[in-house]
Amino acid sequence: MVWLTLHRVDISCAPKAIYTSCLPWTGTVPDTSPESLDFLAPDVHLAIPPTQTAVGSFDSLCDQNRACEDFLRFFRCLHELEKAALGCPGTVSRSSPASRVRRFTPGAPLHSILTMLPDYDHGIRDIRFIDEYTCMSCLFFLAVALYDSYRNSTNFDRYLDWLDMEVQRLSPSTKPSITSVLWIFLNNGGYPQGEAGDAGERCWVVSRMVRIAKRLEWKRQGTIWDRLRQVLINFIFAQQECALGSDSVDEEAFIARQQRRRQSNEYFWDEDEMRVELLGSQPSSVLTPYPQLQTTTVA
Repeated sequence: MVWLTLHRVDISCAPKAIYTSCLPWTGTVPDTSPESLDFLAPDVHLAIPPTQTAVGSFDSLCDQNRACEDFLRFFRCLHELEKAALGCPGTVSRSSPASRVRRFTPGAPLHSILTMLPDYDHGIRDIRFIDEYTCMSCLFFLAVALYDSYRNSTNFDRYLDWLDMEVQRLSPSTKPSITSVLWIFLNNGGYPQGEAGDAGERCWVVSRMVRIAKRLEWKRQGTIWDRLRQVLINFIFAQQECALGSDSVDEEAFIARQQRRRQSNEYFWDEDEMRVELLGSQPSSVLTPYPQLQTTTVA
């Protein structure tokens, strides 16, 4: 319940309502991060520029810089896992399995809810922010679930099947609100009903990511915020289009994989520029290298 309360605060407050990007896990001093989240790197040493020490305490600056690095590392690791999945040769299924249903394509209920927020406020962002944060939270829940699917070689299609079914239950004939979709995630910590779930790690990391992402909403008239949302959407769309980690690969998905392999491998943002946007000043440098990500072969 404590993580549910924290998450509701994270998505319902204006950006300046939560000053720090850090979020306690154990409550001890010094605090530790969840060990199950392997993209976090608590042992990485950060060199804080001396010019920053006047802004706040050293510990606070370390927390902000570490939160920024964890945020960027999550995207880097998910990108590497996606690239590894795309690099898997794969073969077109010659049998005649049940047709694979893609739950996240233009026109599908999930896609519509997460990409087309109602414009009841005529684009006034300070009125719209709760829906914006709620949508971003849902996308992070999906991204973290996708990350776990790639890491554990499980079928992400099943996760989207469950989510689509829950959305249909909410409102079979009309489009449910983005808030009601978020509650689907929160009901079992981001896991389907009936699954064991975890000790709150998934809710914790989504809350932490949203805290960091809030720093981007007003930068450059919201263009960086919108870009972040599109990056998250593209991760899900790539999995659906290419059947990454799916039980079977049809000809359409096989061709989509080949096309994506031929596309530019350019990363979707410059990390140094993102550090400046997130921290608002000269970023720290990483003195201790990050541990190498151990990728898993997926179909």
